Amino acid sequence: MKIWKIIQIAQKRNPFLLATLILVTGMSSFIQAFSSITVMPVIDLMIHPDLKGASHATVAILRWLEKFSLPHTLLWLIGFFLLVTVLKNIITAASKYILTFIRMQMVKNIVLEQYRAFLGAGWEFFVFQRQGTLSNSIITETEKVGFTFQTLGDISAAALCVVFYLGVGFFVSWKITLMVSVLVLFGLVPYLLIGKRIGELGRTSTEKYNEFQGAIMESFHAAKLILGYGNQEKSYKKLGAIIHQLISAGFNYVMIRAVMPLIFEPVGFAAILLAVYLGWSLFHLKISEIFLLLYVFKMITQYGLSVVDLRNYIKNISPGLEQIHDLRQEAVRREQVSGPKAFEQIRDKIVFQGACFAYPENKQALVNVDMTIPRGKMVAIVGRSGSGKTTLIDVLMGFYRLHKGRYLIDGVPFEEYDLNSWRTKIGYIPQDPFLFNMSIKDNLLWGNDAATRQDIETALELANAQEFVKGLPLKEDTVIGDQGVRLSGGQRQRIALARALLRKPKLLVLDEATSALDSHSEILIQNSIEKIALETTIVAVAHRLSTIKKADSIYVMDQGRIIEEGSFDRLMSIKEGVFLKTAEIQGLA
Repeated sequence: MKIWKIIQIAQKRNPFLLATLILVTGMSSFIQAFSSITVMPVIDLMIHPDLKGASHATVAILRWLEKFSLPHTLLWLIGFFLLVTVLKNIITAASKYILTFIRMQMVKNIVLEQYRAFLGAGWEFFVFQRQGTLSNSIITETEKVGFTFQTLGDISAAALCVVFYLGVGFFVSWKITLMVSVLVLFGLVPYLLIGKRIGELGRTSTEKYNEFQGAIMESFHAAKLILGYGNQEKSYKKLGAIIHQLISAGFNYVMIRAVMPLIFEPVGFAAILLAVYLGWSLFHLKISEIFLLLYVFKMITQYGLSVVDLRNYIKNISPGLEQIHDLRQEAVRREQVSGPKAFEQIRDKIVFQGACFAYPENKQALVNVDMTIPRGKMVAIVGRSGSGKTTLIDVLMGFYRLHKGRYLIDGVPFEEYDLNSWRTKIGYIPQDPFLFNMSIKDNLLWGNDAATRQDIETALELANAQEFVKGLPLKEDTVIGDQGVRLSGGQRQRIALARALLRKPKLLVLDEATSALDSHSEILIQNSIEKIALETTIVAVAHRLSTIKKADSIYVMDQGRIIEEGSFDRLMSIKEGVFLKTAEIQGLA
């Protein structure tokens, strides 16, 4: 990403901070250059108290002081020089403070904007992005972006210092300044040319950080599987290979940044020596003028090198900014589409008419699906893996939009409803229920923070979870670890069910929510669900047919189509039917 593009983004994000940055860096740079001029009269008055033989610059400065009726004694000029130096240091410190504040604000704003954009995107955005890339963009790359904007301030300050010091140099001797500037600029050419290689190293670094974050997250999530397979060494080697490539890119960049100033150093010395030779032998400058030129060219060389170095630094970390920008654009492009109508309750029924959906790889997941979900009834969806059950649930939840057909709630197209108002009325339990690393009580309240203690106890009882919760050391206040790792699979599903029930949902969506339960717990929970069904509409995806015996309607899916439908008894009566064959395999017929 080009530097002008970064500046454009900064200006768009916060024009006030950018304007403040330019103003402060400009003041700091000017006062630095101006402070160097104030030393000339001091040197001249020390060597020539009568001002005979003093430099033309000193004479001009003293005349300027006289216009403002300011004294020009040696003592006063020394005091003035010290005052300007102190002022310079104060302004420099203030500029550093402001730059750091701006960087922190930028990082905070970008992290929150990025996070909001990600969560504001539709489910498809997460399906097609790697977790490591998303995590790295928020955790690591945003910090780099903060330094990018601070570096822009540093570049501005350094560039302005070069300009102001050049002004001082031209004030003393424009001929010498011009010749030395050309020499310095020539010496910086290799540093400018190496920028492309530095950008490539930065891109490699960002890509490897993505892989690194992904590998770490994947390893911790799959820790039980890795240990169970005895594949610790394989995971270790995979991570080691990524780290090696990451370190290699970082090492090459650090070495380039360390070696280039050493290559440029002789050019800097040559420039300074040239200034001394030309000033003394050819142009016969005064000692104070030569002294000032030496200092000016030293600063021009230093800040010129700094400008190029910081430019290359931005080139190295700009791939991270580019990734953040592209991901945010992608999240905005896939922004969750929502209608204006607030959802309150299901008054009649939910209907799918000719519903069709295909994934980007052209895999047809739903084909002309017709389904009716009456209010207050329990509707079950069964079928083999890959038959389209979960896809249909995802469409029901609003994670995907139909490519063809209609999805109606009480006769109103689903697209007209506000998604958040719809989802806040749903109790949802996915195939792999997720629990947070906090107490059972906090996990439940996460679903409904307005719930009372009585509500919590009722939800736990309905989910058949109260017995095992009471047996825990701290009962509802027991912290259950990342993803509920301190609970069994069945216990996790019962807490997830209690969390869904605590919302007192208008629609309860169960995507194989009892798959990890033992038969006894399954029967108890099924009884609870049947009681809830008197007031709540339920859609249940089931693998075990025993859990849906009392469902009002059962839809059998295969290859994205509904091939059978009816009550449990009706489907059991269809000879050679898919449902009957499944029931026979499960010992129900």
